[in-house]
Amino acid sequence: MRMILGPPPTPPAVVATAPTPAPSTVIPAGTVIAVALSETVDSATATAGDFYHFQTIEALKIGGKTVLPTHAAGVGIVSDAQPAGPHSRQGSLLLEARYLRLPHGGELQVIVDRKVSDLRRKGADPQLPFYTSYLPIPSMGLITKAYDYVRNGKDVVLKKGTIFIVVTIQGEKVQT
Repeated sequence: MRMILGPPPTPPAVVATAPTPAPSTVIPAGTVIAVALSETVDSATATAGDFYHFQTIEALKIGGKTVLPTHAAGVGIVSDAQPAGPHSRQGSLLLEARYLRLPHGGELQVIVDRKVSDLRRKGADPQLPFYTSYLPIPSMGLITKAYDYVRNGKDVVLKKGTIFIVVTIQGEKVQT
């Protein structure tokens, strides 16, 4: 006896639902963020390669959504530190900002930018935060390159709470 087999039965339909992606927002390159040192950095005790910490002083909002909260942690590196020495040798300190930690993981790459305070003083950008005009200025030190923050003095001490400006290097998509 020969069995005739028909086509195999059709499996039940499976309805797959893709997970809904979390809403996201892009923090554009060049976004200005005010931060403050979380610790004191002193040229007498700092050495090249040391890390230092900073944090945002207000929330960053884009499109009405908070993409970076107040007190978001940031990390930088001491590029160079020289203590004051004999014969009136001044101490010096060179700090580079590296990144801010994003609330849902990841890092937002940043650099220090003193040019913001110059723009604010000249009235070129009234949207900049008011406190940018209170950044350390060249009469009290020296700032070189966009990513370098240098101060000179007997022994350079940047106290906890010193405010400075960082700028995002590239656009970054973040969950909101």
